[in-house]
Amino acid sequence: MSSLPISKKNNLPITGRGIYLALGVAALMGCSSSTKGSNDAGPPGVITDGDATPGAAGSVLREWWFMPEQGDQFVTKLRDNVAPNQPPDGHDSLTELQTHSFTPGQETVIADYASAFGERVRGFIKAPATGVYHFLVSGDNQVEFFLSTDDTSKPVQMAIDGCKGIPDGTATVCMTATALTQNPEYTTVDSFAEAWQTSAPITLTAGKLYFFDWYHREGQGGTHALVKWAKPGQDPAATGTLEIVPASALVFPIYKTKTQGASGTGGTTGTGGTTGTGGAP
Repeated sequence: MSSLPISKKNNLPITGRGIYLALGVAALMGCSSSTKGSNDAGPPGVITDGDATPGAAGSVLREWWFMPEQGDQFVTKLRDNVAPNQPPDGHDSLTELQTHSFTPGQETVIADYASAFGERVRGFIKAPATGVYHFLVSGDNQVEFFLSTDDTSKPVQMAIDGCKGIPDGTATVCMTATALTQNPEYTTVDSFAEAWQTSAPITLTAGKLYFFDWYHREGQGGTHALVKWAKPGQDPAATGTLEIVPASALVFPIYKTKTQGASGTGGTTGTGGTTGTGGAP
C-alpha cells in the first residue's frame, strides 16, 4: 500500500466521511480527466433498478441528486433512500471511472465541482484478461463501490441488503454477504494509504461482463471520486502506476425504466344482468 498520508479536512465539521470498499462472497465489489460518453442515458425523471442489458462499449451511466446536508452526509442515505425512490435530478455518462462536473460545458472539471449532492454510477466492467484483480477507491466525502460476481445485479443487492443497519460514521464491518469497511475520513485524490481503499483479490475471466454499482456522496467543500484497478500481474501497492478503470473496459447499462407517478384507480364495479323469466306455461 502507498505510504501517502490521509489529509484532514478541517472545513467539514460533520463526522462520518469515508470511503467504502465492499468485497464479498455473494457479491464482490468493492472508481485523467473524464469526458462525457456517447450512450443515451435514457429519459430524465425516471427511476431505474434491477438488471440491465449491455449496451454500447465505452461508457457507463451516471445519475445525480441534489441533496441539502440537513445534518446527514452519509452515502447510505443516497444508497438506501434517495436513489431507489427519487428520480435523479440529472444524468449523463462517464468514459472512465472518475467523476467530474455535471454542469454542461464543465466536463473537464474533476475536483471540487459541486457541494451537497449524491451521484450513482452503474454499468459493466469487461475483464481484458483472466486473472486476479484488485480495485482501489479514492473519494471525498464518501464512496461505496460494489462489483458483482457476474453480469446481474442480484449479488450486489444482496450485499447492500446485508449491510443495511450498520451504523453510519463507524468502522463497523458488515459480515453479511459482504466484508465492508468504512473510513471516518475522506481521502485526497492520490492517497491510497488505508487498507480499506484496496479490495481483496478477485478473479475475473477474460471477455466476461461484471456489473458494478458505485455511490458517491458529497457534503460541502472539495469533492472527487475515482476507481483504479490492479490488473493481473500488477502490484496493487504501486498505486502511482495504476490506471483509473478506462473506457476500453466499460459497457453501458440499458434499463427498463419505472416511472414515479400517481397510482391509477380501478374502474367501477359492473352489475349483473336482469334475471330472465320463464316461458309461458
